[in-house]
Amino acid sequence: CRRLLNREVTVAHPTRSASEFLLSSQSVFDFLVWHFGTGAADKCLPAWTLRLPNQLKLRLFEGYWRVDGCVIAPRDTPTIDCVSVSRALLEGMQALLSSLRVVSALKPLRGAGAARFPGHKRLYTTKTAWSLTVVGSEARVLVHRLGYPTAHYRNARRSTGSVWFDGLWGYARVR
Repeated sequence: CRRLLNREVTVAHPTRSASEFLLSSQSVFDFLVWHFGTGAADKCLPAWTLRLPNQLKLRLFEGYWRVDGCVIAPRDTPTIDCVSVSRALLEGMQALLSSLRVVSALKPLRGAGAARFPGHKRLYTTKTAWSLTVVGSEARVLVHRLGYPTAHYRNARRSTGSVWFDGLWGYARVR
């Protein structure tokens, strides 16, 4: 940030899932809020990001994916998955990927309601969540374009799910 904005950035209150960045610039703050929104449900990706050079688009997607995404590798076929309660943000990410000629799917992950997360006794109120997914050869190419070795998804979390992809074919376990 020092090189880009001529400002020092302080990381405060880091947790497992988030960090607070302190930047002493009202103009940078205003820019980020105006263009990208605030709060989980109100984040978005502005249309002008589609006109960025491809390398910057890749880095923008990578930054989001590394925070709110994962790689699932059932049977050594990578699946890149990003989750958000902001449909607008994932629609923007999907448009960004499309501008990079990467095919993805946007679908509802869960509806709003109450949920009990594994290992927790407390009941949580949840918002509708969306999932942006890139599978098979598209994910393999994207992982490569981001500069990660093949081992990055081979060593990724294995999916125990009932759907997986192998090349151009999708398989579903049916009971």
